[in-house]
Amino acid sequence: FDWTNWLTYNVSHGLASNDVVDIYENTNWNLWFATNKWASKFDWLNFTNYKKKDGLVNKEMTSISGTSDGSIWFATMHWVSKFDGTKFYRHVLWYNDKIIKMEDRLQRLYQ
Repeated sequence: FDWTNWLTYNVSHGLASNDVVDIYENTNWNLWFATNKWASKFDWLNFTNYKKKDGLVNKEMTSISGTSDGSIWFATMHWVSKFDGTKFYRHVLWYNDKIIKMEDRLQRLYQ
């Protein structure tokens, strides 16, 4: 963006889906996209898409967030997936469809 022209990214550029439901920018300046068809990371040059084979639980994301330890959290209707930079971990949520993030001063995550 040069304050005059906008550049729009879509699936033809590598984004997982044109239906983006949430965006998060991590501490490395990467943009993470939660879509209705998995998740995408944009490093300002290329998109990397993450799917079930990578460890995500469900393709229909509802939100995305990050924590101070660098983890990225992806929420679906009843599950969350945590990405620690190398691996995904799955967690069950039976009551919420959005990530509610609260960290104490010791940087412990509560939901």
